[in-house]
Amino acid sequence: NLGRYDAAWPLVERAWQVRRESLGEDAAPTLESLTHLGELASLQGRYDVAEAHLRDALARHERTRGPESAEAAHDRHLLGAV
Repeated sequence: NLGRYDAAWPLVERAWQVRRESLGEDAAPTLESLTHLGELASLQGRYDVAEAHLRDALARHERTRGPESAEAAHDRHLLGAV
C-alpha cells in the first residue's frame, strides 16, 4: 500500500462505470467495484461518500446474493469501520 488514494480514485471509479455500463447495475463485478469505491473513500477519510457507496453495495448484495452472503457480510464489515 503506497497510500496513493487520490490517484487510485479515478481508476476505480472508471472501472465501476465501465462494469455498470457493460454488465449492469447488479452484476457481481459491478458491485465489487462499488464496494472498492466505498473502501477507498473510507481510506481517504471521505466517510459520507464511503457510507453511501457501501450502503448501496450492501442493499444490492442482499437483494441479489442474499442477506447472509459473503459479499453482504464484507460490506457490513467495511461499514463498521466507517
